[in-house]
Amino acid sequence: MNGLPRMTSFFRTLFLGSHAPLVFLAFFLPILCILGARMVPFGAFIPIVLWVIIKQHRSFLPFQRFIASPFLILGLAMVAWGWASLGWSIAPDDSSSTMTRVGSMLIFGLLALRVVTLTPPDEEGHRRICRALTIGMGAALFFTLTALLFHGGMPALLNHLLSTGDDFRLILLKQGNLLLAILIWPLVIALLLQGKEKLAHAAVAAAIGVLAFMPSSTALVAVLTGTVTYGFCRILQGKKAVAFITACIIAAMLVIFIAIPKVNVRELRAAAPMTAVSLLHRIHIWQFCITKLDEKPLQGWGIKASDSIPGAHDRTALSHRLVQLPLHPHNNVLQAWLELGLIGLALCLAMIALMIKRIHELAQPAAIKAATYATLIAALTGGFAGYGLWQSWWVNGLILIAMLVIALVGGNQRKSA
Repeated sequence: MNGLPRMTSFFRTLFLGSHAPLVFLAFFLPILCILGARMVPFGAFIPIVLWVIIKQHRSFLPFQRFIASPFLILGLAMVAWGWASLGWSIAPDDSSSTMTRVGSMLIFGLLALRVVTLTPPDEEGHRRICRALTIGMGAALFFTLTALLFHGGMPALLNHLLSTGDDFRLILLKQGNLLLAILIWPLVIALLLQGKEKLAHAAVAAAIGVLAFMPSSTALVAVLTGTVTYGFCRILQGKKAVAFITACIIAAMLVIFIAIPKVNVRELRAAAPMTAVSLLHRIHIWQFCITKLDEKPLQGWGIKASDSIPGAHDRTALSHRLVQLPLHPHNNVLQAWLELGLIGLALCLAMIALMIKRIHELAQPAAIKAATYATLIAALTGGFAGYGLWQSWWVNGLILIAMLVIALVGGNQRKSA
């Protein structure tokens, strides 16, 4: 009898307060993540959070302090360079529409990240964000497990509302599960901050267990690389952790730019006939993109111009149904270099380096720093292994996840950060 009033009182307490938008985000983002590409409209929440927090904290920042952010400057420089690439893009229409869409997302996102950094939640708001994220992730993993148990089936009405002809299972397994594989680490941060270390580790194990049964290798690899990073950074603290993270990123880039070009796809297929065609095609795509880097190394081919590069739609030797470069390079770093040249690549790497520096400077215990590093590596794994750099769901998802991470740990940075 008293269940409904108690539940109503619980959620009213949870969502009220000066940082209600972040609590709302923490609760609903994990559930929306399972919708994958269908969460694109949720990107509109970014400017809403920005407006509400600014309204509630009108006197929180002088303009000079707001713009004194190297990350904000680098991000805006990246957006400006993307707009500049329209001048030489080989696909000006695609480039223009992408910058109109993604450019606005990035600008609002960068501003929102800066506002959240400068207005950290108080202790009560912090506790409510942790609680909301825990409940939201629990619900998301439950829905994911339900879809697995029922062979991808969800209630007919939900499936009809969220799907537009595509199989809901495919949407869930691809984009949605990757976002969950990244978002599990902010949940670990939240649980560690509440002193629930065993529950945090159980949540990671549950995520690995669910994703292991999904035919979505990118999500599984992302959560596993995050787990390895978390474990090593619990042991290798301070500058050793920074060196480990930096070495991992450099090693991944060396594999793409040095090792991959030397792979003979035909010989690999003959030597390992069980190798998935999708993996062989991915290697072929990367090889094709690397051969095109030298033609426009400094400025690139123009943002979102990858699939307009000469030869991109030629058929491969793997299959007459596969082309050299479908849609995008399926590697964010390679795409940044191919489309925005060495300048775009340098801006991307500078932003990643700054993230590592900020995590290193967090005034937090080693376990929480390790989970923050794991969030970064899980996101980079997804970017290295599969999806396009400018896809709306990917940009929105990463910005919203970053907002949660900053809300959880960003307010405790040292003053020198």
